[in-house]
Amino acid sequence: MARIYGLTGRRLLVHPHPLPDELLTHWFMRLAHANGLKAQSLADYAFGHPSSFWARDQDRQPSPGVVERLAELTGFDPEEIQNLTLVGPNGIHRPDVTVSGFVAWVLPLGIYHRTRRRFGTQFCPLCLFEDAEPYFRRRWRLALATMCDWHGTMLHDRCPTCEAPVIWFRNELGHRRELAIGQSAKCWQCGFDLRRAPAIGPPAIDGQSIMALRSLVAFYDFGWWFVGDRSLPYAHLYFDVLRHLVAWLPDRRGRGLLARMAMRVGWPTEYPPAKAFEIRPILERHRLLAIAVWLLQEWPKRFVEVAKEVGLSQAHILRGVHLPHWFESEARCSLGAGFVAPSNEEVTNAVAYLQQQGKPVSVRALGQLVGSKEARVVLPYAARGRPPLTDEEFWRVIAEIDAEMRRCKQGSRKRFLLWRDRTMFIVMRVLRMKPCEVRVLAVADGMTLAEKGVFDGAMMRRLVARVKSYLRFAYPNLAQRSADGILFPSRARSGPMCPQAWQNRWNHACRSRWEHQKELLY
Repeated sequence: MARIYGLTGRRLLVHPHPLPDELLTHWFMRLAHANGLKAQSLADYAFGHPSSFWARDQDRQPSPGVVERLAELTGFDPEEIQNLTLVGPNGIHRPDVTVSGFVAWVLPLGIYHRTRRRFGTQFCPLCLFEDAEPYFRRRWRLALATMCDWHGTMLHDRCPTCEAPVIWFRNELGHRRELAIGQSAKCWQCGFDLRRAPAIGPPAIDGQSIMALRSLVAFYDFGWWFVGDRSLPYAHLYFDVLRHLVAWLPDRRGRGLLARMAMRVGWPTEYPPAKAFEIRPILERHRLLAIAVWLLQEWPKRFVEVAKEVGLSQAHILRGVHLPHWFESEARCSLGAGFVAPSNEEVTNAVAYLQQQGKPVSVRALGQLVGSKEARVVLPYAARGRPPLTDEEFWRVIAEIDAEMRRCKQGSRKRFLLWRDRTMFIVMRVLRMKPCEVRVLAVADGMTLAEKGVFDGAMMRRLVARVKSYLRFAYPNLAQRSADGILFPSRARSGPMCPQAWQNRWNHACRSRWEHQKELLY
């Protein structure tokens, strides 16, 4: 290992513990200073000279090997270091992270070599002032963090004197031997002490919306969220709608609503165009967030009333984007286009949540989680949540069909239909065929199967016996109207059964099992 300032071991001599909610890059700088090094010198020592450590947003997406190398140098667990980034187990967004480009709710830095062209690092001057050693928090990288959740004051996203972005590690330039506490709290360009920045109260529509904004910042990693009197199992179901609103409000379709809010609180209705909400100045973000949060309070009464006042339809609000069901269904029902079914992703998440909690997957439970007004909307997804039949349960279903056949009158059409169903289900189970494949089997396929010789296994011998008896006794009575040679003809028309008819027959056969589960679910 290369020698630098006397460091030759595999671990650094001093490794300070991370402070609460500290950013990875700020902890890295404190780690360097604790060992008598500049931040760039430690980067060169750890990752090779010359290091490009500062030429990437290491807080959002660390370079490959950074976490493992820092764990090796400090003796910390890699998971503990990963928690300092924005993509750790308690990160602020879902794991669909890219190295470049915008990520929802994450402020971009605009990295150019070791400088920053955008205002992606915010700070609270009172927090920095009260810190024994000033440091920068992870939550200050959130685009929805416009006010301090502790002090209730507005955050700053730049130096109030020269309006330069916050780049604390560049304070080392020109100060070769200075490693003073509080150095990161200075402006790198003009030297202004950021702890002396003015503490300003945030503008608000009402006290309730301010408390809601503080809650967003304080509990962004809660895992679940709520809107009105409804609980959402995944927080992103709320944040996705919130981000849609803050991007839609400055658009030409949302300006009528902004004009109505300007009459209420005296805020501007015109906002400069921006490619993304995350690159707007902090005051613009705060006002847009405050309006969006205010609209979502008392859901859906307030939102629907304001939308109707300014003449907004669901098309103006949704803009063709598929949003979480709790929002889109209400917008369509109240503002124009009727009910909309929940998306596959929403119902899949709801099924996963119920299974994770050890709760049964029922129509009622899914309907409550996705906010569906009609439980029948999630019925197909609830069926997917049912576990497949075991072999024992399957043959129990077949035995119940046999018992129902014995109760039918000899030679009745109902008895022959049950005979057909029993044979069809056995063929599907034993041969591992899909319903769409079984429904179109020809009589020739059944005869070929019945004429085969000795089979290995009791299941196959049982299958052959059932197919033979079906072809001999039941099929001639079912195929009187059908001349197309389908092995399992439809009841009402010639040709194969339709998928819905097959599903109905299968549900009818399994009704005893589902009724038993229903007793457990409800």
